[in-house]
Amino acid sequence: MLGCGLVVVYFAALSPTKALDGWFEDYDAALAEAASSHRIVLLDFFGDYCPPCVMMERYVFGKPIVREALVGFVAVRVNASEQVDIFRRYGVSEMPTFIVTDASGTPIARAEGYHDKEDFAAFLTQAAELSRLPAGW
Repeated sequence: MLGCGLVVVYFAALSPTKALDGWFEDYDAALAEAASSHRIVLLDFFGDYCPPCVMMERYVFGKPIVREALVGFVAVRVNASEQVDIFRRYGVSEMPTFIVTDASGTPIARAEGYHDKEDFAAFLTQAAELSRLPAGW
């Protein structure tokens, strides 16, 4: 009986991800919003059936420490099955991958794989600090 329960839990973890409140799904619209609001962009490269991606959505993105760290960002989800051109543009081959860019799409920082809420918030904070450095640093 325990084996059946594990199978159910496993398949529940693989259920497709959903749109997150306040997150863009349109890359160009996210960059336009970032430009008009003078914010940086968090690109979340994910796949619908990627277990670490689902775990990030369920256990990390909604946590207060992460929501607070995201205040200065425009967050956008980039789906592997729908936005292949953007995956290629940024050289993404692993999911999840997180890339912070300026409003023109120029990369500032990158992280790959699952991160717990504290590590992910630290990544966002560091990327925000890097975005404030003068060009050429």
